[in-house]
Order: sequence, then C-alpha cells, then structure tokens
Amino acid sequence: MTDLTLSNLLQAFIYESINRLIYDFYSGNAKKEGYIEIEKTFLEFSDYSRSHAKNFLKLAEKTETEVSFKYPEIKITNTSENLKICIKILSEQINNYEKFAVTAEKENLNMVAVKFRTIKRALINQMETLNSFMLKITDNSFFEGDKNTLWICMKCGYVYEGERPPEKCPACDHPKGYFRKKQIF
Repeated sequence: MTDLTLSNLLQAFIYESINRLIYDFYSGNAKKEGYIEIEKTFLEFSDYSRSHAKNFLKLAEKTETEVSFKYPEIKITNTSENLKICIKILSEQINNYEKFAVTAEKENLNMVAVKFRTIKRALINQMETLNSFMLKITDNSFFEGDKNTLWICMKCGYVYEGERPPEKCPACDHPKGYFRKKQIF
C-alpha cells in the first residue's frame, strides 16, 4: 500500500471519528428541542461512523504516516444549524471518498476502493435523511400530516391517527417530540 492510500485511509478514519462525536453532541441538542426522531437518528449515525472508522483502520496496514487535512468548521448550535453543518461535512466527505477510491484503483487496491465507495453510499443515504429533516423543520412540517397520518410513539409504541401527534402520549405521557410518522410498507 502506498503512503497516499494509507494517508487517505487514516484521514477517513479521523473524519469518521470526529463525526461520531459530532453526532453524539448534536443528539443532545435535538432532544432538548423536542426532535426525538432526529436525536435517535444522530445516535444511529454516530454508531455508523464508529463502524466506518473501524473499517478504515482495519484496512490500513500500518498506522504511522503523515496525515494532513482540513475539516469544516464545527460548532454546537440549534438543531437546524447542526443539520446544515452535518450536511456540509457529509458532502465534503462524499467527494473525498470518491477521490480516495480513484486513487486506490490506480494503485490496484480494489478492495480499498470498494470500501470507500460503499461507505460513500452510506453517507449519501445519511445526507438524504438529514436533508429531509432540514426541509421538515424549515417548512414547519416536522409534526404535520393529514387526517389519516399514523404517528407512533418511539417510547412505548402507541399509534395515533391524525394530522398532528398529540401533545403527549396517552399511553406513556411522553411529549409529542417522541412521535414520528409511522412508515407503511
């Protein structure tokens, strides 16, 4: 493995390690603001970042090399701004992981290239989820639906039908932030 691909793997490891912490920090703000679904998603993404970091570290044959990179500005603010920051970070990582994959392919490290691209695809899915949350917050539709919308309490599983979730769950008394739209397959 060349020093360039090794550096790329370790850079990706560092990205994912930082992302893990950022998602953890941002989950607390989302919970405080009543966006429990976003809190749980941030915690889920934190676990994904841990897995990605571990995969990148495993692929690195040695761990001593020089790594230099720029990471976007990070701050802890309100959930809407935190979502924007995460989307920006993910966008940059997606672009970088594609570049890293191309470099690995040029070095005939196809397994490494595949790993960068599959994790890049996971990041694209995460970014789509965060963009969806951002839109719902921006247009005030996070807790809006139609009269037939099913809302499920993420604490106890109670299902409610209506345009908006109840202010508190009739089954467990948790606030409306614990309701999310029920996925129907």
